[in-house]
Amino acid sequence: MKRKTDARVIRSQSWIKESFLQLLESHDYEFIAVQDIMNEAQMNRVTFYRHFEGKDHLLQTIVNELFDLCEYNLESCEEHYDFVTVKLPHPRFIRLLEFIKSQERVFFIFLIKQELPLFQKRFHQLIEQSTRSTLSVALKFNHSVKFPRGITETFIASSITGSIMWWIEQDHSCSAYELASYITEMIDYGIYS
Repeated sequence: MKRKTDARVIRSQSWIKESFLQLLESHDYEFIAVQDIMNEAQMNRVTFYRHFEGKDHLLQTIVNELFDLCEYNLESCEEHYDFVTVKLPHPRFIRLLEFIKSQERVFFIFLIKQELPLFQKRFHQLIEQSTRSTLSVALKFNHSVKFPRGITETFIASSITGSIMWWIEQDHSCSAYELASYITEMIDYGIYS
């Protein structure tokens, strides 16, 4: 039987994470000390070390929780959908963009402001995995690609990653559905009219 976590533990961890995010909005990651986080949280260092091994562990915990939540969000999404024939973005892609929008502060801090390699690597892995999965679906519906699959996957994943970063930097200047539609159309039909 799974043991229930004490509400005080959850609250303390939440305050520490929120304090860390607040500091990351205005300070570089490498210049933030555990004491700075705890001063922001108005707690003592002993409380921090009761929950986290150090600043890197705190970062890893936040990143893992975010991507676990993202993957949970995507699990329920219809995967076997012939988006190429209907000429619409894949529902999984729309759901991913909606998730990013719902977590815009964290994505902005980690992906754009701080450019943290740990976060960027996990983000790119998520995009690559989603690209492989979506391309596999298209191939199952007997659609073919013009180029070798490896370079096609790399091109699509890099285009999506760059487009999402642009979208975040532009303060989500279009909806998740619109961005998914633009990217899908550019990938499927090119950029020229």
